[in-house]
Formats: sequence, C-alpha cells, structure tokens
Amino acid sequence: MKLMSKLIILISIIGAIYYGIPLLQDGNIYGFLVKMAIIITMFLPNILEKILKTKFPTGLKFVYIVFVFMAHYLGSIIDLYHKVSWFDTFTHFLSGILVSVLATYLIVKTKVYNNQHLIIWFLFIISMSTLVAVSWETFEFVCDKIFSADAQNVLTTGVNDTMIDMLVALLGSMIYGFMLMFEKLYNLNGIISKYIKSI
Repeated sequence: MKLMSKLIILISIIGAIYYGIPLLQDGNIYGFLVKMAIIITMFLPNILEKILKTKFPTGLKFVYIVFVFMAHYLGSIIDLYHKVSWFDTFTHFLSGILVSVLATYLIVKTKVYNNQHLIIWFLFIISMSTLVAVSWETFEFVCDKIFSADAQNVLTTGVNDTMIDMLVALLGSMIYGFMLMFEKLYNLNGIISKYIKSI
C-alpha cells in the first residue's frame, strides 16, 4: 500500500503541474490554485501526524489518498465533475463514509467507545460528517466570492448542488453508522469491526 500511495501522490503532483502551469500563464489564478492544492491535500495526514504526534493506520491513509485522487485529481484536475454527471454526487457520498471511518478512529483512540455507547457513537459519526460537509460547502462559497467563481454551481442549479452534496454525504455516514451498530449488536466480525480491532 505504501508503494501504491507514493505512486498515486506522484501522478497527482505531476498532473497538477501539467494542468496548472498553463492556467497560471493565462492569468487564471483560481484555476491554478485549485490544481495545485492537491499537493497539500495529499500530504495532510502526514502534517496532522506531526501536529498531533500520532500515527494513522497505513490502511486509513491509503483510503484517504485514493479518495483525494478520485475527488480532487479525477474530479477537479481531470474535470470529471463536469464530464460525468454523477461523479460529484458519488464522491460526496464517499466523503461521508471516509469521515465516518475517521470518526471511528478518533473515538477508538480516545478510548471512549464501548457497546453501551452505540447511540452516542452513531450520533458522533453523523455530527462529524455533517460538520465536514457544511465546512466544505462554506469553504467553496467563500472561494467563489473571493475569486468570482462558481464551484457550487449556483448559477446553473441554485442551491440544488450544495444541498445534494451535503445530503449524500449524510447518507454515506448514516449507512456506515447503521452498519457499525448492526455488527456490534449482533457480534458480527464485519469489515467495520475488523477495522476497529486494527486501530
């Protein structure tokens, strides 16, 4: 997984430079920054590990890198968001699941998890997913205002794009949360239970 992660990161950086430099030469600062932001995004887990003085599981970091490659590289840099109608909705759905995986990690590491707290666990997952989704849409809104862009597709869809993005992220986290509760209530050694044991 480490080798594959490095390869994905390398492809992303090369692609960002390849597609970003022409935008900079044309004076499209916003487009250039969108492309180049993937460099920081890819290394975010490593930055957080230094700040928090912790070590994320290799599998979790790999899932994150694959998601960033899909959402940022394929979506924004290759522009699948505009070329494939369902791609934006799909990646936001996956973001809800990814945030839920991260929420799982945080609660296990802080040692507040047990079977009696399943409802609290479920609510925490939903809350964290909602917070991240709202924060992302707020970030897009601010960037749109600063750079006179339309990342939220307000000009073409009104609030539909923003609301669908948040709702499918919530749906992803709810599915994950229900799976977690089902596995724990019935003592199933499912994919989430195995993930918890690996932390």
